[in-house]
Amino acid sequence: MEEFFPWEEKHGLIGDTLEGFAYWNYMRRDMYKSFRDDMDGILSPFFRNLNESDEKKSFSKRLGIAFDMLKMPGKSRKRNIDVLFICHSRRTEIDGKLVSVYTDFLTDYFPDSVTIERAGSGRPKGTPYTPELVYLDRLELLSNIYLMGVRLFRKKRYLDIRKSLEEKLGAPLKELANEKGLHLNIRQIVDRTTRLFFSYKVKRPVLENMLSALNPKVIVEVVGGSFDAKIINEIARERGIPTMELQHGTLGPTVMYPPGVDFPQFPAYYLVFSKFWKEFARFPIAEDHVLSVGFPYFEEQVKRFNAAAKEKSSKHRTRTVVFLSSPSYGKELSEEAARFSALAGKKYHVIFKLHPKEMKDWQSRYSALKDTEVEVIDRPEESVYGIFARSDIQVGVESTAIYEGLAFSLDTFVMRLPQAYLMEELCARGFGVFVADASELMTAVENTDKTGKKDPGEFWEANAREKTVKAIRTVMGTSPKKE
Repeated sequence: MEEFFPWEEKHGLIGDTLEGFAYWNYMRRDMYKSFRDDMDGILSPFFRNLNESDEKKSFSKRLGIAFDMLKMPGKSRKRNIDVLFICHSRRTEIDGKLVSVYTDFLTDYFPDSVTIERAGSGRPKGTPYTPELVYLDRLELLSNIYLMGVRLFRKKRYLDIRKSLEEKLGAPLKELANEKGLHLNIRQIVDRTTRLFFSYKVKRPVLENMLSALNPKVIVEVVGGSFDAKIINEIARERGIPTMELQHGTLGPTVMYPPGVDFPQFPAYYLVFSKFWKEFARFPIAEDHVLSVGFPYFEEQVKRFNAAAKEKSSKHRTRTVVFLSSPSYGKELSEEAARFSALAGKKYHVIFKLHPKEMKDWQSRYSALKDTEVEVIDRPEESVYGIFARSDIQVGVESTAIYEGLAFSLDTFVMRLPQAYLMEELCARGFGVFVADASELMTAVENTDKTGKKDPGEFWEANAREKTVKAIRTVMGTSPKKE
């Protein structure tokens, strides 16, 4: 997204503040996503989420969510810890425990640690793997109540802040919309930024107190672009606490920064899956702070399911094609999967793997899959690696799962939907083939020798667990614990 850098610099957006709140730094990731989606002619999740806001939820449902949030523990008794983890809120049931696969295994190596989990809805019931877990649900609830109070009882304050933000953002966004032909809803953007301003005012002092009490040597996080993680990174920078983010997905436009820019809300270190991924990002940190360590959970799952994958060699088994879905393009991909299934008949077994966020209401959203032979995976406990193990061909649009599927020697096809631009390099290197629709896919799978290489070695560092632990210990050693 370098084409936006001159505009960003012209208006001095990076680092600009209102009462200490670096509004653009906190909005930048979502805005860049929306710019790219707009250019591709699709409704950005940024605006879709605003349109599907909590305002559409019934009072009783919102009240129930509030009570659920109050139940979650919001403090830890530990002090002066080694590591503070900020985990991904999605948990997978493994051996009877709910596991956050990116960070939970690390607590075995760093017992003097605490894990923070950001607020989320629809959590599965069960026992978390993490022994010392603190939820930010109460803080989120406090933030929502404060915002409601400001809008009701301090309306002038709310409108003054909104006006100030509109003065800062309105003209630059109008200019950009005119120059690039974007369809920006500036009112919604300003409203969102205003809500974040007041949320920041509530959350920052609470998180400051939390960090003072825990006093970690190092902070290790997933999804560092989230609002809460950015606040923590900002505080940690001021206090000299090193922060490290673990890569958890593909990298793209949202991790591109102008050369030499200072961005206090970004972590001090970034741990990537391999050197390959460095080519897709321009980090606002020193090059030697971008470390290639791999993805431990993925590496272990490949070994676990390797035996099952070898069983695919049977000549008498029906070949299996798995479609890898995600909310932003699930409807279009489901329609192509249904068409492919109809074309394939009994020749291929078709699986449609839903993203966890799609599982709840897929039958109403993806009506094309009804009354078909497609096996829809709508059970969160079914591992995607187990599905790869029983598949021969994968079809996706853009996701880390496509790279993971290559480890199971899957022939790889990318449906050329707008979001597929992130797979250009994968296909250019001969690991996959673009297809336009189900008909072209059917022709392509009959000639699987054209899909190219399948060895995913360059995408994943080996011995990932050891390298990740070593990297954390090394950085932790540079941050003496303050007693």
